[in-house]
Amino acid sequence: MEIEDLMNEATAGLHPSPTLLHDVRKGGQRRRRTRRVVTAAGTAGLVAVGVLGYPLVSGPKFTQHYAGTLFDGRVHGDLKADPAFLRDAVTAWNASHKTSGNASRGIFQDLRGKAHVVWAGTTPAGKAALVEQDAFLHRHGDIQLKHEGIYSLLGFIGAGADGKPVVVGDTYPTDPADGVETNAWFVDPARTVLAVAENGGDFGVSTGWIYDTKVHRDFTPIPDQDGVGVVHLTKPATSAVHVAQLPVRGIADMRMIAGAEQLSTNYQAFTLPWRNKIVLAGAAAGTGNALQTFAKTLNTQILDQASIVGYGSWSVRGATPDGRQFLASEIRLENDPSHAYVLVGTDLVAGSQIDPQAVLPVAVALPDAQGWVVAAMGASLKYRIGSGAWVSAGRDAALLPASATAVQVTAKAGAPAVVSLRRS
Repeated sequence: MEIEDLMNEATAGLHPSPTLLHDVRKGGQRRRRTRRVVTAAGTAGLVAVGVLGYPLVSGPKFTQHYAGTLFDGRVHGDLKADPAFLRDAVTAWNASHKTSGNASRGIFQDLRGKAHVVWAGTTPAGKAALVEQDAFLHRHGDIQLKHEGIYSLLGFIGAGADGKPVVVGDTYPTDPADGVETNAWFVDPARTVLAVAENGGDFGVSTGWIYDTKVHRDFTPIPDQDGVGVVHLTKPATSAVHVAQLPVRGIADMRMIAGAEQLSTNYQAFTLPWRNKIVLAGAAAGTGNALQTFAKTLNTQILDQASIVGYGSWSVRGATPDGRQFLASEIRLENDPSHAYVLVGTDLVAGSQIDPQAVLPVAVALPDAQGWVVAAMGASLKYRIGSGAWVSAGRDAALLPASATAVQVTAKAGAPAVVSLRRS
C-alpha cells in the first residue's frame, strides 16, 4: 500500500464543505478534529481554532455575548472621544450587511438594538474600529446553531482606499467546543497593518513558517492598546501571517484574520506532477499506516497549527545504513510552496523548497550521516564523491552516501546536468 492509498484510507469518510475556506475565515464552520489533507487524488476537510471568550446563558431566552475588558460598556481606544469617527464607523457597519460574506447565513435579518463602537483607535494605516450589535439568530440552511437566540455580532472596521471607514469583515460567536473565531483584521487594503482584539489576553503574530531542520513558527508578542493591539508589518501580508494566543500550544490557540488572503486548494499548481511509487533496496514489504505517521509527526512538529496541509502523490521508500525505514514525499503548508520531507523512523526531516523546474527537485540530507535522498522522476542518476569517478545510482530516485558531493542527472533524451550537494 503506497502513500496515495494510505491517504485515502486515513481520510475515509471525510468530505469537505463546498464553503470550507469561507467558513474558516468567517467563523461559521463547526470544529472538526481532523486535519485537511489534499493530494492530486482527492481532498478531505478540517478546521479548528480558538475563541475570544464569552459566557453562555441558556434558558427560556438564550443569549450569547462577548465578555472581557473590551465589552464592559465603554468605548476603548485613543479615538473614543472622536464622535464623528464613531458615527462614521457605525454608518459603515450599517451599510455593509448586504455585501457581507455572512449575509447568506441570515445573521443580519433580525438585528436588535443599535450598533455601538467598543474600540476606536489610530493606526499607521489610518483609523480603525470594532463595532458590536445584537442580533437574533434563527436556524438557517447556511448556519449551524445549537440554540436560537440573541448573539453579539462584531464588525471589523478598517480604512478604505479613500481613507474612509470600511467593514473589513464580521463575525458572530459559536459554541466554544465547536467554534472558529476571528479576533483580528487588516486595517488597510494593502495588508500592512494588523489589529488584534486582545481583550485582556496575550497574543502574538507570526509572519510565516520557518523551515530549517524542523518546521516551526515564531510568534512576536503584540503590545496592547486599551484592548486592541496593532502591528505594522514590514511588507504587505500574505496568508502566511498568523495570530495566536500566547503561549501557543496548538491549533486551539490560533485565530482567524478578517481581510486576510484566502487559502488556495489548487495544490496541483504548486506540487510536483509525479505519481511514482519508488521502492529502494531495504524497504519493508509494506508501509502499513506510514502516511498516518507522516501526518501525525508533522502535526506534532508544527504544533498542529496549519489550517491546510497538502501531501504529494509520489513517494520514495527505503532503509538507511543503520537499518531505519524511511519514506520521502512532499508537503505543502497552507499557501506556502511545497517542501520535501523524509520520515526516518519516527523523525520527520524537512528539506528545501521544491522547484518543479529544477534538474534535481528533491535532495534531502538525512541526519546522523545516513545519506542523501534524491529524486528526479524519469531521469538516470549518478553520484560522485569529491573529484572521484561517477557511480551509477539507478533511475528516478536513490539513497546516496552522506559523503556524496554531486549528482549527475540525465533526463530522457537530455544531456547530463550536474547538481552539487550542499548541506544547509
